[in-house]
Amino acid sequence: MMGKIKIILVFLVLTIVIGIKSIYAQPAEEQLKKTRSIKTVRLIIEQSYTESGKDMFLPVSLPFKSLTERLLRYSAGLKIVKDDTKNYDATLKIQVKGEARGNAYIGRDIKNGTFRYVNAFLKGTICFKASDNIIFQKSFEGLKENIAIAANSTRFFTPAEAPFSDACWEFFVPAILEMIGDVYGPNSLILILKSKDEEFFMNDMGDYVVNVLTKIGAPALKSLTTLLIGREEYYSLNIESKAIKALTKIGTPAVKSLINVLKESHEPNINMDVASALNEITGQDFGQDATKWQEWWEKNKEKFGKDR
Repeated sequence: MMGKIKIILVFLVLTIVIGIKSIYAQPAEEQLKKTRSIKTVRLIIEQSYTESGKDMFLPVSLPFKSLTERLLRYSAGLKIVKDDTKNYDATLKIQVKGEARGNAYIGRDIKNGTFRYVNAFLKGTICFKASDNIIFQKSFEGLKENIAIAANSTRFFTPAEAPFSDACWEFFVPAILEMIGDVYGPNSLILILKSKDEEFFMNDMGDYVVNVLTKIGAPALKSLTTLLIGREEYYSLNIESKAIKALTKIGTPAVKSLINVLKESHEPNINMDVASALNEITGQDFGQDATKWQEWWEKNKEKFGKDR
């Protein structure tokens, strides 16, 4: 009798686990089909900032709307509707709270000491949904610190001068890029680098994009190799070397892609860095000889994958 009860309990547990897995393991292509029908988005921004330990709100407003609007337009062709629009396909809600923090500085060149608001803490959530169905939801937070400041600096004297803008780029931008990559696929992130957006260029958007592609891992291999083989112009400094670093971090799953780059690329600098990446991942050294790399990989890929 007890044996039958155990069997039934195991069956019920497996049924629940499999059921839960089926709910969340939605195929990427199926999700893409649903999101492709989204053309218009209502953007809701809620943001507030205070000084650490105090309740008074600061006169700070970060450009979440402008950043998000451009990122969605470049990556997925989405249009942000006006606030009073009644008809739209989806809602993107961004909620952020910030806190100004600082340190007292005393030194030879700082008269009588002074307090500077050199740190900014951000915490927020991103929720993207169509009707009542949540497509993507993520929390983000972080502390932007400026430890060293010049004695004669005229910045950071008031809480509103805390580096909230830097914190926005460091913690919010990766989160919204992760949403774009998750919902619209890795290639949507590549489209952002083709936008020639001056602000994105000045703030090293390429770094943030490549970091997110690295997190995505194997599904982003095609997009990363596009940065190395394609002849298109990407508006980002040293994007090729960043892509190679990302492929190196992905490791074994990237070996085949790196070999293909050696086959198709005619750029000596890229090929040299790709050869170094292959050496770092595999421990082998065939230089820039794509044929030798391919021969070695065909003989060793199954064993190599198991050993790593």
